Amino acid sequence: MLRPGNARWAAEKSLEAWRDGGVRGLVIKAVDFMEKRRVRAEATPPLPISPGVYRGAVVMLADVEPPQCWHYRVQQKREAFGAKGIPFVVVRPTSSAEVLSAVQLASLLIIYRQPMSMLLQDVIVEARRLRIPVVYEADDIVYRQDLVGANPNLATLPADLRKAVIAGAADYAEALAVCDGVISSTQPLADDMAAHLGSATGAARVGSAVIENGIDASMWSISRGIDHDLASGKIPRGKDGRVVIGYGSGSRAHDADLAVAAPALSRILAEHPNVQLRLFGPVAPPPTLIRFADRIERVPILPQGEYLWEFAHADIALAPLLDVEFNHFKSQVKYAEAGLVRLPLVASPTVYGNYIDDGRTGFIADGQAQWHEVLTRLVTDAELRARVGQVARADVARWDVAGPIADQAAAMLSAFGVKVAN
Repeated sequence: MLRPGNARWAAEKSLEAWRDGGVRGLVIKAVDFMEKRRVRAEATPPLPISPGVYRGAVVMLADVEPPQCWHYRVQQKREAFGAKGIPFVVVRPTSSAEVLSAVQLASLLIIYRQPMSMLLQDVIVEARRLRIPVVYEADDIVYRQDLVGANPNLATLPADLRKAVIAGAADYAEALAVCDGVISSTQPLADDMAAHLGSATGAARVGSAVIENGIDASMWSISRGIDHDLASGKIPRGKDGRVVIGYGSGSRAHDADLAVAAPALSRILAEHPNVQLRLFGPVAPPPTLIRFADRIERVPILPQGEYLWEFAHADIALAPLLDVEFNHFKSQVKYAEAGLVRLPLVASPTVYGNYIDDGRTGFIADGQAQWHEVLTRLVTDAELRARVGQVARADVARWDVAGPIADQAAAMLSAFGVKVAN
């Protein structure tokens, strides 16, 4: 039976099924629920296996949305474990029978960015029966309702979507609380997630670990193609007199971040007619930039490879970030991507101050005067742009997925006391 604390969740999901598919949708949901209960009813007693004993593979329960999260946290993990000869299986939360079958082969179960659900409850019960450690993974602080609600970037979302995002944080928090350990992309996030684990999960705690976002084989391959196009002039960076400033966003929740640099960008566009702004993704231009609409190019969300190639057509990359607690847990992805395509990045000190060697591998700008000063230097000095982009390219190699990131993945298994086939 569902635990009493999940009655509200079950009612909400039933209502969603009714709204999405009417009677048919509700029946499908009910049949799936009964199938899972049948599987559990037929389960055998717990096996005499404890954490640390070899069983088979690392199994991850993950969905394909958002695409950038799937790329960095799922696909890269497959490559990292593969580099160490460690079996890694990904299963999507679409069929309880499929997920429960995959768990039978697990030495470790990773729950990636999943809210609490009936399927997840059953999976965790089965993992407990098999005495498999269950760890929760996230690359954003999606489980903190207080911080999600206080995030200024949500202010521009439709009211009903904003309300749903805030309310949904409670379901992520519930899923996190019943796990035995955590994995994240940064140490601050790992520490915060560990503090939100429940006091009693039914198994021994395994701790917390950091596996950073990295640069995988496909990204390196794309970057080599970009290098060729830069050398041949197919990507005419700065050669036609234009200077393009690029900013990428993967969702609508970055308007307030871009606004951090908007006053300085407005001055730059007014002072330098050859400067253009290229915005990737659904981010909205701040009002102060609307008068330069004819020099602002909008690029829709693109697949990773196409995005990197298009982004390489810029001359300068931006990573403005509001200094709010929600943002303090973010990773270095924008720096890694800019460095990969040899672009100098101008970023806020929030987060990026931990990664960028100011003036050498990129630039830190704190306040409008610094934003304007740094952007002016880069707009007027092509040699500086090229030099910093080159140094950044060498620096971001420290996040090679097949090397240092694979080492982090192996260290995580060792720290958690997990043995798998290799």
